[in-house]
Amino acid sequence: MSRTALTLVGALMLAPVLLFAMPPVLDFPNHVTRLWLLTGGMAPPLNRFYGEDWSGIGTNIGIDVLAKLFVPLMPAFTLGRVLLALAVVLPPLGAMVLNIATFHRREPWLSVFAYFAFSETLLAGFLNFQIGLGLALLAAAADMSIAKVWARCIFRLAAASVVFIFHPFALMFYALLLGGILIGATLPTRREVRSLAQRLAEAAAICAVPVVAFLAKRALPGDPRLHFVALFNDPLEAVGALLSPFASYNAIVDLAFAYPLVLLVGYAAATRRIEAHAGLLAVAAGLALVSLVMPRITNEAGWMDRRLPIMAVLTALAATQVSLGASRRMLLTVGTMTFVALRTAWITWNWSAGDAMLDSIRAATAALPAGAAVLPVQQEPDRHDRLFPPPGRLLGLSSYPYAHYPALLVAWHHAFVPSLFAELGKQPVKVRAPYDRIAVPQGGDIPSIAALMHVRDLEPAYRGWRRDFGYVLVLNADRPRPAAMLPHELLLVRDAGFAKLYRVRKPDRRN
Repeated sequence: MSRTALTLVGALMLAPVLLFAMPPVLDFPNHVTRLWLLTGGMAPPLNRFYGEDWSGIGTNIGIDVLAKLFVPLMPAFTLGRVLLALAVVLPPLGAMVLNIATFHRREPWLSVFAYFAFSETLLAGFLNFQIGLGLALLAAAADMSIAKVWARCIFRLAAASVVFIFHPFALMFYALLLGGILIGATLPTRREVRSLAQRLAEAAAICAVPVVAFLAKRALPGDPRLHFVALFNDPLEAVGALLSPFASYNAIVDLAFAYPLVLLVGYAAATRRIEAHAGLLAVAAGLALVSLVMPRITNEAGWMDRRLPIMAVLTALAATQVSLGASRRMLLTVGTMTFVALRTAWITWNWSAGDAMLDSIRAATAALPAGAAVLPVQQEPDRHDRLFPPPGRLLGLSSYPYAHYPALLVAWHHAFVPSLFAELGKQPVKVRAPYDRIAVPQGGDIPSIAALMHVRDLEPAYRGWRRDFGYVLVLNADRPRPAAMLPHELLLVRDAGFAKLYRVRKPDRRN
């Protein structure tokens, strides 16, 4: 595969990021707002609501560290787009580089890797996770070219420390990639097992250094007052999570895109035109199997079941080389490039819907006063909208890409939004008292507007919404479904289609 073709693949991956400043990427607006606060946004009245607190944090903060480093050079929202571009490009690029380092040639197969630039974890806005995976792959590829033992040890320690700052799963991924590389292109013989075990132990010990150093300073991330809780998938949900790297904004379209990729791999396997690195392929298989028993959510993190599948796919891509022969090389190049271009066009079309949603939120909240406390809710999609969702409004089968757009009100109107990421020991932003009582600092799910009538369906922090919030912002309000019965305390301020703003009428205390 020529460098021109690889450059074109890179341009395709970057195109949606360059076109849209704030696409419907679930957590992205929330992250960027936090970066804005960290780089000078905590002026009055926001300093009543939020504060900066780096105590006890050592991982999952890569983008926050970069924001503090680059604050003199670029605004937070510009840096956000750069970070989103890195989150898009680095994982497939890292898999490409590791594949080239493994097989020492560039085949058209590499362009298929760009399909997974827009995996579900990217579309969910997991910036630290995505960037960490890409750095782990690049570091593993670089490790293969270091001959001297002492230099390799120093490099591994530095690489492990950097990827751990971005995400603990990225460090685990880096360690597993090193393990796969050490196992080798063919499985070891019995005589080689002892030597292999020693080398694996040495690599694992180096990768464990950042974790040990972090734990020596504090406990595991999260609120120490909480007991560990984990929710697991049923078998069907576990299979769905395993297939999540293929998911985007419409399950039917996702199946249509996955079909030709399955055909290509199946044909190559049937005709024995696939080469594989045994060690890396074993790691990919192990990740896929373990992902089936991963919890869906814990009180420490969500989307746990979605992390390992994309790691397995990226490892499998790095571990395999598909070649249909010289006579079909051009056909494979054109076919894979067309395939990636169509998928990118699909993502771009969905991201284009973000501008209209943002315009609607801006219009609805134009009169929102500074210092207001705003509770975001949504009109939940009906069955038809879940099967045939409008562009950019459904991720997978049950996530709403617009759910964290209200976090932008913090920067736009200096308002208090309770779902800003500000979790103890995880993000360097905290919610100050007494507002911490009405905050959900891990973000949480955006509640249904119907739940306002049945407060037991709300997060405990939101159950006193009549007393604690001055405004309610309703998203997805333009979908044709029976209108939910609204509490009589809500007075419409502005209907802007997708978004509606209501003022919460307070009781007359004079009576």
